[in-house]
Amino acid sequence: MASVSGLLNQQTREEQMKIIIEQKQVYGKTLFYPVCQTARIFSDLTRTKTLDRFQLKKIQSLGYSIELKQQELEVI
Repeated sequence: MASVSGLLNQQTREEQMKIIIEQKQVYGKTLFYPVCQTARIFSDLTRTKTLDRFQLKKIQSLGYSIELKQQELEVI
């Protein structure tokens, strides 16, 4: 049986190995903006404000999971 602290440590590791990005359409191009601190660090390392698909694939190859932030629907 797994201990509670072991499960918490596993969950913490999974949270640490996840980045959150936001998808936006800008002039017909799909751009991915960093939302969490870890994603911002990756964009700082690449010296860009956004992350492209190639960069996201490389980040995944390092063992990170990528979560796409849900867009909120504006009802007028």
